[in-house]
Amino acid sequence: MSATSQIERPQPSWTNEIWATNFVLDTSLNGKRFQALTVVGTYTRECLAIHVD
Repeated sequence: MSATSQIERPQPSWTNEIWATNFVLDTSLNGKRFQALTVVGTYTRECLAIHVD
């Protein structure tokens, strides 16, 4: 028996039912670091927004 149990994630049935967010950190060619927050619809896999700070 495994020490951790995994919970099955619900699958979306229609657009805008479930969204996924993620913080992305990167560096530009001139060495400046930046971060971005992405929002993706899990049903359509469409990127709904990217906010760069």
